Amino acid sequence: MVYNAINYELKPEKRDTLRKTTNLENPRIMRFSENSPFASSREIKAELKLEISDVTIQRRLLKENLNVRSPRKVPLLSQRHTKVRFEFAKSHLNWPISKWRNILWTDESKMVLFCGAGSRQYVRRPPSTKYIPDYAVKTVKHGGFKILIWAVFSYSGVGPIQMFDGIMD
Repeated sequence: MVYNAINYELKPEKRDTLRKTTNLENPRIMRFSENSPFASSREIKAELKLEISDVTIQRRLLKENLNVRSPRKVPLLSQRHTKVRFEFAKSHLNWPISKWRNILWTDESKMVLFCGAGSRQYVRRPPSTKYIPDYAVKTVKHGGFKILIWAVFSYSGVGPIQMFDGIMD
């Protein structure tokens, strides 16, 4: 036991087979995935014209810590929207708690019953970058026939949940 600890040598990594990707292809895969984070491994393979499997591409991306994740949904905000939100926050910064208790907060959510606009998306992104705009899906609150759910809450408690068919103005 002591002999092994004293005479230990780090052995080179052995492989029975050669790697399917070269040292030139690996950075190309990473660069493409970073520039197009919503691209699937199949799309990367087709775009870069690689002769390797989709699973091999997935392994290379995982090794570089580009895991497949569900993108965060954030509202589509223009420069004007951002400015108005910031001005609202600045103007209400010094409101007393008693004034905030008198506000009704509302939210709505739409549910798509069929595939299409509501189908699942994935993104490859580094850890701790979920709210960076490049890795998030922009959403809007209009379009198409859907079921809309609306709810209200305040300091006093939660209000009733309302369901609407179609579009709500």
